Amino acid sequence: MKKKLHIPALVLLLPLLAHAQTGHLKPSSQPNAYQKQMINRSYGMFIHFGINTYSGKEWTDGTLSPDIYQPEKLDTDQWAKTAKDAGMTYVILVTKHHEGFCLWDSKHTTYDVASSSVKTDVVKSMAASCKKYGLNLGLYYSLWDRNWGNGVMRSNRATLTPQQSDDYVTYMNSQLTELLTRYGEVCELWFDGGWVLPREQWQTDRIYKHVKKLQPNCLVGVNWSIGKHSNPDHHAVRPPAYRLGQPQRYAGDFRLGDPMLPVFPDPKLYSNAKGQLVYMPFEATITINKHWFWHPYDKGLLSVEKLIPLYERCTAQDNVLTLNSPPNRDGLMEQRNIDRLKELASALGAKSSQRIPHNLAEGAQVYATSTWTKDPTDHSAICATDGNPSTRWAAADSPCKFFLQWGNAQTINFLRIREYTNRVEKFTVSAMMNGNWKTIVTGTEIGPNKLIPFPETTTTNLKISFDQCKDAPSFYFIGAGKN
Repeated sequence: MKKKLHIPALVLLLPLLAHAQTGHLKPSSQPNAYQKQMINRSYGMFIHFGINTYSGKEWTDGTLSPDIYQPEKLDTDQWAKTAKDAGMTYVILVTKHHEGFCLWDSKHTTYDVASSSVKTDVVKSMAASCKKYGLNLGLYYSLWDRNWGNGVMRSNRATLTPQQSDDYVTYMNSQLTELLTRYGEVCELWFDGGWVLPREQWQTDRIYKHVKKLQPNCLVGVNWSIGKHSNPDHHAVRPPAYRLGQPQRYAGDFRLGDPMLPVFPDPKLYSNAKGQLVYMPFEATITINKHWFWHPYDKGLLSVEKLIPLYERCTAQDNVLTLNSPPNRDGLMEQRNIDRLKELASALGAKSSQRIPHNLAEGAQVYATSTWTKDPTDHSAICATDGNPSTRWAAADSPCKFFLQWGNAQTINFLRIREYTNRVEKFTVSAMMNGNWKTIVTGTEIGPNKLIPFPETTTTNLKISFDQCKDAPSFYFIGAGKN
């Protein structure tokens, strides 16, 4: 017998169904269902790979022969496994960069993998690998195409006639149709290169509607998303200058300001074309190498010590981080990248092949028994849980205590603490259980990044007692989670 859907349940589903059918970003002061999914994804991998990998340059002009593209050991399963083992939940694959070379066999150009000696449809292979490893698939697609139309946009300050603009947007929508109908669900589209043409020539409203018609739950972001009130067309606003209600430069669901990072506090509400406020989270992009594409002379990697505060900053305030790790000319992630990403995941509290745990402390009420107040800088307790690596809670004396309180019971099994100079010598962590404080773990030194595991504990109140210190302690970060 078929079960009937109760009317109250149907009523609850109607807003979500309406959004899924129309797909347009509605005026709101809160994230919609798909933005919440994005926020929950939190941390993913950017993969820059293509003809530029073989050029020794970040950008090329669309004239390189496809013959130079030769990934003889191409292995997208290895890419996906690297992301999974790093605690990531999604991948964003560069499908076409500014030179216009496509990593799939497109019917609308010959400048693609089908014209090379290695004809593997990389997008198809990546989609299958993401499915195999339980990752969401996102796609990067450059608006700027230096190969299209006999190189009419080869200059980085180009302009198109109205007919050329219409023709090119038709071309892009045709390629986006291929990407959004061949490879299954795409969680987001990451558009880039908008600075080359005047804003109106990209016709992003037309592109946005086309994407939403094909995949309503696919979120759209265009790099340098926000403009000035006085002139949104030609003046992008950088993240440090974001202000409540500034206008969108392009139709989209989230903000991009590559390669800049979110600031504190990060405004979430911006004005659409009708002057209505819409909610837009921020996606930060960082590369673990010195460059976005692989280069033979690029031997540097960001250290775990530098990556930890970057991760904290970019995933706080309901924002997300995409960390770039480029495959080499064989089509493989290098072992040093794989090792560094695993080291970072471990340092952030992830167990093998599990996602980085959410920081439950960010949603807690916090207070401390002691706060340094002898300078104008804010050193209050909230500075240890706001995700801002430039702020810290500083006690005025020791011993002292730090408290986390949640409205609903939380299940946790570890703390992660980053200390400003090594001052703590002994500490005790206690949880409120049946109206009494119960010690769950004790320890000694903390230092620059300490994971403190303990048996799984469900509580609404947690107390960290810094029992013995060399001097009044101070902390950049105090986080709680469950892995």
